[in-house]
Amino acid sequence: MTGTPDPPSPTSTHENSFDTAGSAHTESDQTGASRTGLWLRGAAVLAIIVIALTALAMLAGQSLPERTGPPIENISVERTALEPGRITLTLRNTGPDAVTVAQVAVNDTFVDLVGAADPIGRLESQTITLDYPWITGQPYLVSMLTSTGLVIEHEIPAAVATPVPGVAFFGLRQQVEQSRTR
Repeated sequence: MTGTPDPPSPTSTHENSFDTAGSAHTESDQTGASRTGLWLRGAAVLAIIVIALTALAMLAGQSLPERTGPPIENISVERTALEPGRITLTLRNTGPDAVTVAQVAVNDTFVDLVGAADPIGRLESQTITLDYPWITGQPYLVSMLTSTGLVIEHEIPAAVATPVPGVAFFGLRQQVEQSRTR
């Protein structure tokens, strides 16, 4: 008999399909395990970074060397108010170090000052009042001498009395606005 091939037996087909399915399960198990391992490694790296940054934040200030050299003093004048016989300045320390105003001179004449007895800390403000008989329309140069010898200057281009807000002040403003609209 010349032969025709025998049909495959059910057991051999079943074995082949089982092997294929078994290898598919093994492959998906390996993919899931590799993904889990990848996530664990990523979480471990992230945890190490968080621990390192936390340690750096807590210990960095102690590991930095002390700053040496002269203090950095910077004062800005936020407000200038002129009243008869008196100049009032609102000062803000915009530098990193505390500043003590030791003396003040107006147009190269030392004047009495009230306020700023304590050092002005970083980003803090204080008000000083100078007893000085200023003249309307005149320019003035206020020189503040700090405790370290630094001179910080503030210019008043033309002295004019600072208006005091009140009922009359606001009434005048309303009259000016009404006259502009006419």
